[in-house]
Amino acid sequence: MVKHQKVQPAPHFVRLDLRKVINHPGYVAFAKFETDVQLWEDGQWVHVHGEASGTNVDGRYVLVKGKVFATVELECSRCLNVFEQELEANFEAECDIRTFHMLAEGLTVDEGEEITAIFDSNSADLWELSRQALVVQLPMRPLCHEDCKGLCPYCGTNLNEKTCNCQPPADPRWSALEVLMQRFKS
Repeated sequence: MVKHQKVQPAPHFVRLDLRKVINHPGYVAFAKFETDVQLWEDGQWVHVHGEASGTNVDGRYVLVKGKVFATVELECSRCLNVFEQELEANFEAECDIRTFHMLAEGLTVDEGEEITAIFDSNSADLWELSRQALVVQLPMRPLCHEDCKGLCPYCGTNLNEKTCNCQPPADPRWSALEVLMQRFKS
């Protein structure tokens, strides 16, 4: 992953207002959003856009669902070239209606950090939901293209751009066999 990114200004945190959703079973709130998200601490900032909805499900809990889109810079795991890749990620989170009321009263909630990182007493953090969804979508071994040839392990030439004449050094474990073969050829 590319670690040398320019410093960005403080992000514009985006929240989905759930005040009406919390108190009205069946109510749905929609939002389209756009912001900059930092994928990991001291890491890359990406511009994201997406949409989200929050639904009161039978007066029991609020379900927030959405989709986020971004273009990220990655470093190819074979040739080390930096390239851009488009990501699309879905996210989903839910919170019990009682938890919203407990948060509004300043009470401690049993669900802990998983819930309070996303929800407060009347909204959901779309910035954090987007960040989490995109991080999960990042490839473990990014490739600039499927048939990337990578780097020569001996001279470091990018084999996508040119070829080299490197030969692997002889493996000393086969030297005894090489001697026997030379005897049979004579």
